[in-house]
Amino acid sequence: MKKYNLEVITPIKFAPVVADEIVAAINDVIEEKGICNLVLAGGKTPAGIYRLLSKPPRISQVDWSKVRLFWSDDRYVPKDDVASNYKLVRETLLDDIIIPAENVIAFDTSFATSQESANEYHNRIKNILKITSVQDLSFDITLLGIGGDGHTASIFPNSMVLKENVKIACASISPVAPIDRVTLSPKAIFNSRNIYFIVKGENKAKILDSILKGDGSFDEIPARLYESATGKVTWFIDSEAAKLIQK
Repeated sequence: MKKYNLEVITPIKFAPVVADEIVAAINDVIEEKGICNLVLAGGKTPAGIYRLLSKPPRISQVDWSKVRLFWSDDRYVPKDDVASNYKLVRETLLDDIIIPAENVIAFDTSFATSQESANEYHNRIKNILKITSVQDLSFDITLLGIGGDGHTASIFPNSMVLKENVKIACASISPVAPIDRVTLSPKAIFNSRNIYFIVKGENKAKILDSILKGDGSFDEIPARLYESATGKVTWFIDSEAAKLIQK
């Protein structure tokens, strides 16, 4: 089983602590490489953290011109749709920071099909990062959440995406609406240098306990794929989500 770091944080301190950790990690990468490739997660929990990143004092602690933003996944809806992860990030982060347009690398959901969008994202990431295949891809920091069914990004239980070893991005089907999704592939996600799972709330306690105990297969609980990660994995968990974890 993949070793990981686990940080349990009180709910009131959760978003500020995680935001500070992300700021520090971004700056470490910029100091090392000159630019940081950061993958963003969707959802309410990351949204609260993005709001803190986009406001004083943290907004001035990151040189956003040296950060490239990618998306772990999105619903296949227009960018102004209430369900769009792009819209969530725009409203909580992008509207308040100064970042070059070419550094905002989101899924294009204007194609006729989600598969076309995934193919285009695959090729665009290859071109931007100057890589030849998913094997060469290593994002610097990838933020992830988990669902109550154990999914992460838009990699759902028993999905064909779980078997993908070539593509950087894939079309995906969700068990709940909107069903059409686009997502980074498991290989693209878990080749990242640093993976931060951000998990909050008592409603995540049961599935989190199962993931960390190693219950079920990767097909049944896709978030268990963290065990295949090549880089460093950190779980940021609030004390409500951590209630069932055995010490």
